[in-house]
Amino acid sequence: MRRVSRSKAYRHVAAVTLCLAAGLLGLTLPAPSLAAPSTPSADGTSGLGEVGACLSGHGQGSVALLIDQSGSMRQTDPDQGRVEAASYLIDRLAAFTDRTGITLDVRVAGFAADYHAVGEWTGLTSSTKDSITSSVQAVGDDLKDYDTDYWNALNGARQDLADHDTSGCRAVAWLSAGEFDLDVRDSDSAKHDFGNAKSYATGADLSKEPGVQQAEKAGQSDLCRSTGLADQVRSAGITLIGIGLSGGGGAQPDFTLMRRVSQGGGSNAAAAGLEQCGNVSSPSGVFYPVSSLDTLLMAFDSVSTPGDTVQSQSVSICQGSACSAGEFSFVLDGTLDAVHVMASSDAPGLDAYLYAPGATQPLVVKAGQSSPAGTGVDATWLTPGTFQADLDSTKVPTWDGQWRLAFVDPSSASQNQQIHVNVHLSSPLTLSWTDLDKAELRQGESVGDVNLALLDHVGGQAVPASRVKGSVTMSVSLKDSAGNEHELWSGTDVTALGAPVTVALPPDTAIGSATLTTSVTVTTASTTLPDGSTVPGTVLTPTEAAQDVTV
Repeated sequence: MRRVSRSKAYRHVAAVTLCLAAGLLGLTLPAPSLAAPSTPSADGTSGLGEVGACLSGHGQGSVALLIDQSGSMRQTDPDQGRVEAASYLIDRLAAFTDRTGITLDVRVAGFAADYHAVGEWTGLTSSTKDSITSSVQAVGDDLKDYDTDYWNALNGARQDLADHDTSGCRAVAWLSAGEFDLDVRDSDSAKHDFGNAKSYATGADLSKEPGVQQAEKAGQSDLCRSTGLADQVRSAGITLIGIGLSGGGGAQPDFTLMRRVSQGGGSNAAAAGLEQCGNVSSPSGVFYPVSSLDTLLMAFDSVSTPGDTVQSQSVSICQGSACSAGEFSFVLDGTLDAVHVMASSDAPGLDAYLYAPGATQPLVVKAGQSSPAGTGVDATWLTPGTFQADLDSTKVPTWDGQWRLAFVDPSSASQNQQIHVNVHLSSPLTLSWTDLDKAELRQGESVGDVNLALLDHVGGQAVPASRVKGSVTMSVSLKDSAGNEHELWSGTDVTALGAPVTVALPPDTAIGSATLTTSVTVTTASTTLPDGSTVPGTVLTPTEAAQDVTV
């Protein structure tokens, strides 16, 4: 009789993979505990930030969406809510590519005993997202009865990305509802269909329990040994974005190994409080523990815009009517063209109150409803506890100034509770070294007549100084082959970009392959309120663009 897999037993009580749509389809999930990324990498730069900077610098990249195909999904998700749920992430990534002009290729794959790619690599846009969602549906239809094999899953994704994309901007969004786990092949058909051996476990016979245990130990060891699979993935420039799904009652999966593989490489391990998994630190990864529909939405919201460091804050829920103590505010100006907001709470039945600059009456989005047409704001309650809104500068009557957002419980039944808000306020502006391809970077020497330009987005048009109403800090830095950071230039005057500048490489710059990064940090203009008080501008997330160079 076949051994009952530990991870598969967990998955019967865990939230289903990609369970975003479970609430929409009537499945019952526990109240959320708000998800947040685990501790950032040792140097303070998250894996998503590195991916975003790479995409901005190269203008293209690839993401593999790797989904657990556990056979237990037949019981935990008979209506395939996870397939509906995946559309949220795909929609958000499509909005990201449409907004930035970056080419992002996506491929969907499932994993159980092995890596199973579905469909072709496809450039993700609003017009192609439906075909990618169809691939997610195919993964949802093709469930497997044996194994949750991290090693084969990641090795397959690594090879697939390497064969497809040489840009260097590559990532795996890796979702699992269980631990690394293998199953006894208890029949001839199981041996035939799923194999009786693993490439990483020489001599292990999967038809017997001791052989399965031997193979599990070998796979876990090979993932994290020096020059093992985790090191190979990072050495290929692939960022791992791990999402561990758990929930329900009973025993919960232990995602320690998944966290170690995702974000425990080299020097990052100590900062994350993890046992080291391989010696290679870059690119650093990120891990999101997720326990419910709402927390998975928040995790996907963070993943969906590579390069944005989402500004997050927990605010009080107002009881009965709007209150200043429960407001989240931010100041906008012409350096932004769009803002995305997501908020999630344990308390259902809330109303969202959004105040435009200078407005005394809010736009109210009632619980379970969407914003009315013609308001210029696209807002909706995705679940009873999760709200999202998109603001577009071209559609709202007033853009510049202070925006305020509050959440009200009309029944006053959520005393002392809070709601967690994510706001994407990153500026689309990017600094470009326009003639970098003609420059020769030499140790200890200066490069003259360097042309820098502030663009409205990657590969876009130069930004007139009049559009920048607040302040801007710009810089050019170099990470040399020894891993040392050197600031080559910095400035705050947009008008000065009209003239060439000189960039000097220090004498201690290591020779060899290096990464040159341009960065722009925008602080929006301050604004004056009707009572005469001044609200300072909002400091936006730095926009970085990284390119490979040789010193």
